[in-house]
Amino acid sequence: MALSNVSVAKTTGENYVRIRANYSKSLEGLIEQNQREIKSTESLIKKAVHEKPLIEGRVKYLTRERKELLLRQRLYYSLNTKLHQNYKGQIFRDFLSLTIDNIIELEALSSQPEIVYIKFLSYLKEALQTIPEPGENLIAFIEGYVTRSHILNPMPPQKYLILREYTNGAESTTAYDHKKAKLGDNIDAELKSIDVIEEQLRIARAKRALN
Repeated sequence: MALSNVSVAKTTGENYVRIRANYSKSLEGLIEQNQREIKSTESLIKKAVHEKPLIEGRVKYLTRERKELLLRQRLYYSLNTKLHQNYKGQIFRDFLSLTIDNIIELEALSSQPEIVYIKFLSYLKEALQTIPEPGENLIAFIEGYVTRSHILNPMPPQKYLILREYTNGAESTTAYDHKKAKLGDNIDAELKSIDVIEEQLRIARAKRALN
């Protein structure tokens, strides 16, 4: 679904209601598609556990795939809920960054936070801030990042940019080099992201202790 340039333009008045509906329709489509995949995977798990002989490796693989799909569903539901609650025509890229920060904080405050989920969200936020082109459909960008990266095995934005440009094969070397510089592509990048996640958890726990 084409969302034109609303991804990078601030909207005012009643227009944002229509734009929000378009974004929500895209997210609902992802939720429905993902739910079908969850059901299919659960069906395969049921069959696999009754196979003779039992192939434990296949069961483990399918169980992990189900967890991946459930985390994706959690992300899509959270984005859609926050969209309906908080989107009032802001620049959509900025709105998504703030929303992801909020999701990270809520996850960190949960009784059993998924560290890998928090790590993925941190990568996703960085990718959203640095990679998409002006006017690019940001919901489609999120879908692409989720699909190629996988939440359970998060791909740093630097690697995703390389994969994306290799796959698309359409962007000039100059533009690629500029983006690469913006991403700060160096060997310390992933270590820094881990430090950020640990700091977010520390802050969240401190907030919880004060409540």
